[in-house]
Amino acid sequence: MCTKIKREGEINEIDEQIVEHEIGEIRENVKVILEKARHKKYKTNLTKEELNGKKKALQDKRKVFLPADKGRIMVAMDRFESEGGEQSYEYKMKQVLVDLKAKPSISAKKDWDLTDKVCREGTRVIETIVERGEISKEDAERLKPKDCHAPRLSGLPKIHKDGVPL
Repeated sequence: MCTKIKREGEINEIDEQIVEHEIGEIRENVKVILEKARHKKYKTNLTKEELNGKKKALQDKRKVFLPADKGRIMVAMDRFESEGGEQSYEYKMKQVLVDLKAKPSISAKKDWDLTDKVCREGTRVIETIVERGEISKEDAERLKPKDCHAPRLSGLPKIHKDGVPL
């Protein structure tokens, strides 16, 4: 049974069916609004010439278009080192991969993704602390690592830095 407090100390009982009916109506209204928004076609603010230029540029396989690391900006780069030299996407990605900081364990020919191992060890340490009674189980649940993922290589240009590194 749902209750609604009118004034301090007074409780007014509300029929559950009425509440469920109102919730259902609200849900249906939201569903209709979302459906309309999904199928709505937005008018572009680009001219026909700009649309044609965009289409033509995207078909050019010698260029690569990427979102910038920060901000809502698109960056156009030469795809191949033979055309763009040190400013090309291919050259900059090679520089990232050559950098030993980006791949220290790969050069040592070891299994470099130790994320699961570190998460398991962290969980084991926290469980040991709980067994000793130093922290509560609730605190332990908050401290345990969740959704552990290894770092990924994004390759997005950092336009806010000199030389636009990836």
